[in-house]
Amino acid sequence: MATTKYKIFALISLAAAAPACTELNRCGQPVANPDDVLITLKAPLSLDEAVVWTQEAAIGDLLADAFLDAFRQAWAGSSTDHADAALLNAGAIRQQRFCDPNNPRQALPPGDLHRVTLREVLPFDDNLVVVELTALQLKAVLEHGVARAGQSPAGQFPQVAGLHVTVDCGGAAEALDTHGCRTRAGARVAQLSLDAGTGPTGKPRAACTLFPDVTDGSACADDVKAHVRLVTLDFLVQGGDSFLELQNPASTCAGATAPPLFTAPGLDVVNFHVAENYLTKLATDPSAPPVPQVASDPSQRRTAFEVKNPDGSVTFAASCPGQ
Repeated sequence: MATTKYKIFALISLAAAAPACTELNRCGQPVANPDDVLITLKAPLSLDEAVVWTQEAAIGDLLADAFLDAFRQAWAGSSTDHADAALLNAGAIRQQRFCDPNNPRQALPPGDLHRVTLREVLPFDDNLVVVELTALQLKAVLEHGVARAGQSPAGQFPQVAGLHVTVDCGGAAEALDTHGCRTRAGARVAQLSLDAGTGPTGKPRAACTLFPDVTDGSACADDVKAHVRLVTLDFLVQGGDSFLELQNPASTCAGATAPPLFTAPGLDVVNFHVAENYLTKLATDPSAPPVPQVASDPSQRRTAFEVKNPDGSVTFAASCPGQ
C-alpha cells in the first residue's frame, strides 16, 4: 500500500485564529523574499493532477532537470562520482495555494514566477540523495511508478530526467500486498535507455539502452548497467510511495536490499532551494537550456506510452487508456 504522508512545509488549514496572509507570512509560515522573480515563463506549466500524476509533464521535466543538473555540476570532473538520471514522484508537485487551499492552481501561467509560488508547488521539505541501482533495479522502480497508469491519478507516477522509458500499456502491472511487498513483478517497461552523460569512471558516455538486452551496438556497457546513479528525494528512500528498490534501510519485504547512497557538498538542502537556483540559472545564463516543454509527438516523450490496437498496430498516447 502506498505511503501518503509527507513532511509538510506550509499546507495549514485556515483556522479562525490563523494570522493574516501577507507576502511575508503565508498562513503562519514565513517565506523569505516571497515576491522575488525567479524566471519569466513563456508558456504555461500544468499543475493539474490529472496531468502531472498520470503522464510526463513539463513541470516534472523542469524539476527533474534541476535535480540532475545540481549533482552533475557538483561532480563535474570527478572520476568517482556521477549522476545518470533523476526521478521524483509526481505527488511531490502540488497545486494548493498556502492561503487559498480550496482554489488550487491548474497551471503556472506565462509571466513572472515568484519565489513564493514555487514554494507552494514544492511545499515538502525533501532533501535530494543519489541511489546506485542496477539496470534491472531501475526498471523495477519505473514499473512501480507506472503501475497505476490507466487507473486513477497516482502520486507515485515518475517524473524523470536523463532517461527515456517506453511503457507497454498492455503489460502486467506490478502488484503489492497490504504491507507494500511485491506479489507480482511489473511487465510494462518495454524499453529503458539513458541519455548521454558521464559514466562511472568520469568519462563521457553516449546514450545507451539499459533494457532489454540488445545486440545492435546501442547497449549500455556492463559497468554502466551495474552502477546507474539516480538522483531522487529522501522521502522515497525513506519508504514513501513504496518504491522498494529505493528504500534505505531496506524494506522488510523478503529479499529486499538497500541501495548505496551518495550526496554532494552543498546539496544537503531541500529540493525547493535546488529548484530555485536552477530557475535563476535558466533566467540568467545564456548557455542554459530553455524551460522544457513536453514533446507534441507522444512517441518522443521521456515517458512514452505504447498502445497495441486490435489490428496489431501500435500507437503512442500521453498515458495508458482509461485516464
